[in-house]
Amino acid sequence: NQSLKAIDDVLLGRNAAANEAVAGLVKEMLADVPPQHRATIAAIGRDLATVARKNLKLPVASIAAPSLSPIQARKDLTEMGLSYHDSKQFLDAVKRNDAIAAELFIAGKGVDLSARDFWGRDAVEFARSNGNERLAELIVRNRPAER
Repeated sequence: NQSLKAIDDVLLGRNAAANEAVAGLVKEMLADVPPQHRATIAAIGRDLATVARKNLKLPVASIAAPSLSPIQARKDLTEMGLSYHDSKQFLDAVKRNDAIAAELFIAGKGVDLSARDFWGRDAVEFARSNGNERLAELIVRNRPAER
């Protein structure tokens, strides 16, 4: 259905006009918000978009889909205010169970999927502790083979 695709494009940030309108609105809304809180607000927005996609019966964004190139994933991450090469941001996305961002990091091929936090925990541990076995398996499948 064409209208569902249009809604999906808006929710995934792939509609330039909607992106521009939302960026202006968000900039105005967050003008007085301290920078350290903006990432949290952005994560909440991504979670709301995921819920909206589920409610519309659209498939949750999945990097298993071969149509998403590393370049597009990197562009999508940048539009979300994330750096495709930042392993800490990748771990944070998995910790908060933000599957869309985590899968974009995987597709972007810019982070070490075996990265660990200060306490030695990795993304697979975080995904499993969130009960997200699908994301844990996706991370494992996309890690380079150990030598």
